[in-house]
Parts: sequence; C-alpha cells; structure tokens
Amino acid sequence: MPESALIGTPPATESDYWIVRSFLLSAGIPAENVDPSQGASFPPFRPPPDQYVFETRGPEMITGASIAIGTMLFFTITRILLRSFKSGLRWGADDYLIIPGVILAVAYTALQIAVAQYGGCGKHLYDITYHEFYISNKLGNIGKICFFISVGVIKMSIVMFNRRLTGLTSARWMIAHWTFFALLVIYILCALFMTVFQCNPQEASFDLIAAGKLNSPKKCLSENQIGISLSTIHVVMDFCLLSVPIIVLWKVQMSWSAKFRFFVIFFIGAMSSIGSVLRQITQANLKTDILYNYVDLFTWTSVDLTCGVIAANLPTLGVIIPRTRKDLYKTFSYFSSTKTSGSRPSFHGGHKPIGNSTVVPRSTSDDSQVGTLYHPDDFELHPSQTKGSDATKFPYTSETEEWIHDGGYERHHMGNDAKV
Repeated sequence: MPESALIGTPPATESDYWIVRSFLLSAGIPAENVDPSQGASFPPFRPPPDQYVFETRGPEMITGASIAIGTMLFFTITRILLRSFKSGLRWGADDYLIIPGVILAVAYTALQIAVAQYGGCGKHLYDITYHEFYISNKLGNIGKICFFISVGVIKMSIVMFNRRLTGLTSARWMIAHWTFFALLVIYILCALFMTVFQCNPQEASFDLIAAGKLNSPKKCLSENQIGISLSTIHVVMDFCLLSVPIIVLWKVQMSWSAKFRFFVIFFIGAMSSIGSVLRQITQANLKTDILYNYVDLFTWTSVDLTCGVIAANLPTLGVIIPRTRKDLYKTFSYFSSTKTSGSRPSFHGGHKPIGNSTVVPRSTSDDSQVGTLYHPDDFELHPSQTKGSDATKFPYTSETEEWIHDGGYERHHMGNDAKV
C-alpha cells in the first residue's frame, strides 16, 4: 500500500485525494473548479533544502501528557482508597462524580498522545502527511468532546463538595449550589451538541474524507467561536467555584496557620483557573502552523485539567497530611516507635478505640491532651466561632461536619484553633 504524501505535494493515495479535495472546498473554491491532483499547501511552506531543519515537539507533548495522566490517576486513586478503607470516611456525591470526570480527563490526554504519535502533532505542516492530518483532525475533535464534558463533570463534583462545606448554613447557599449544578448540566449538553453537530452534514466534522466527497463545502459553526465561547464560560465557572470555599472559610475564626492550610488547597484551584485563561489566549492565537503550535495549547489545557483534578481531590487527601510541624514530628515518632518496638504507642489515659473513634493530634499547648482518644461526634464548632451576619447560621452541622472530618480537618482541630 503506498504511503500518504506530504502536505503541499500531489496526493499519493485515494484517501489523500479526498482529503485534499476537502481542503480546497473548505477554502471556498467552487466544486466544479476543484483539482485535487496538484495537492494543497498551507503556510508555513517548506524552506529551501539548504535551510531545512526537521523539528518536532511530539516527544515533549507525549512526556507532558504522561505526567498529567499519572498525576490525575495518583490523586484520584488515593482518594478512592481513603474513602473505601479509612474508617470514618463516607462516600458522597462529589466522590462518585469525580470518577467519570477523571476517566474523561485521562481519555482526553491519552488521545493527545495518540495525536502526537500518529497524527504528526508537534511537527511543522510541511513535514506532515495528508493521512497524519486526517488522524489529528479526527482524534482532536473526539478529544474536544472528552475535554468539555470532563471539566463539566469535575466542576459538578466540586459543587457537591461546596454543598458539603456549606451544609445547612442557609437556604440561599443550597439554592446557589443547585442552580450552579443545573447550569453545569446545560453547559455539558451545549458543549456536546456544539462539538458533535458542529458541521452539516454531521460526519464531515470528524471525517475529512467524507467531507471531500461532498458536492458542496460543508457548513460549519466557527471552531474559534465555539472554543472561545465554551472556554470563557469554563473560566468564569472556575472562579465562581473557587470563591465559595474562600468566602465560607473566611468567616470561621481560626488561626492564620489553619487558614493558610486551607488556602493552599484552593491555590491549586487558582492554578487551574489561570491555566484556563492562558489556554483561551493561546487558542485565540492559534492561526498558523497549527499542529506545531498546538503543543502550547495542549500544555495549558493539561495544566487546567490536572490542577482541576488535584484541587477536587485535595480536601479528602488532607486526612493524611500532618497539620503542623508538631504533628509532623508526632507522626514520624509514631511510625519510628512502631518500627523499632513492633507495637504501636499507647494512648494517654489507657483509652481504647471504641466504634468509629479516632485519635486526633491536637494543636494545643496542653500536652496532657495529646493523643487522647476522641469520638468524632464529641466536637462541635459553635456559632460563636464564626463571624459576620451569618454567624448564627453556621454551626458546622450535618454535611459540613462530615466534610471537616472526612477531609482531615476534624472539628476537634478546628475547635482548638478557633477563637472562642
């Protein structure tokens, strides 16, 4: 079977012929005047032989995509294991939603690896064959569907987490969360419709060969307008979701060190928002040598997705992170004594675990209390520990209490840091 020809040269196969014809039709050339036999070329054009240097950013793209996949899977699998095997942690809607969101995010990133490996992504257009461009176009359009649905579902998971965080503070918060959830459903459906049915006939959106066999140019919505519209909504929603935990936690009177711990988590979410903005800017400037410059767009898209997944998972993973330098030392001492003696250190007061009881390291100057066994329900953050007009509406009950315990920020620790 003959190999596909390079872009800018005459077609070498029947598939090349129809791909070239689709290029010419899309360029506005009337069907009766189209002559694919001479090929089609786009800037930048191949330089003279004495100035030609082969360049590819494909390995760079594959490496970055592999790191992104590993990072997303690590944080998500760790979250699932903690929910499944650590006592006291219960599954919620945010946990169930993060799984399909991450699966789609990994699928999108894996498709980008395939685009770089088989679609010539990362190379200049004059070094790409017609068949490689066909593959990159097809997989790229499938990847767009995975991307927009993925970010929508991950945001739905974060909305459910925010719902846990605010708990039963007020009816307004609940209305806001469910309204935002409904908007995300609409966003996903619109993104799905606009990407799948971007062109008429529909198959011409994904298949350049099918587009080349048409008697007239395919009619499509502007790809830049679709991408910019969906990306703009994506960025605005990112900042809205990021603001909710900051607003809520700012009203809780706790030490600055405890607040700093919370804000570190949401700083990761801010990185996702920044990645969204830079992705949009890069997409708007992607006009020439698109497969070579696409690597920059993918880089920011990868930052957007990966930081979004990390931010969605970190509150649950906080249960395994020591809160202070003193807690880190205690954790190290605990495991060191277990390793050397073959048994776990005893608890103060000779208490034994009962039911769902938990040993909670306490950030307090009262060392006699360190290591004392407490049941999760023994602690309550009272209205006096919040400030602002909603103080009496923020008792940290119900799902909010569950999140504080589930995410490793036990009410016990919050209570010690609160200013009563």
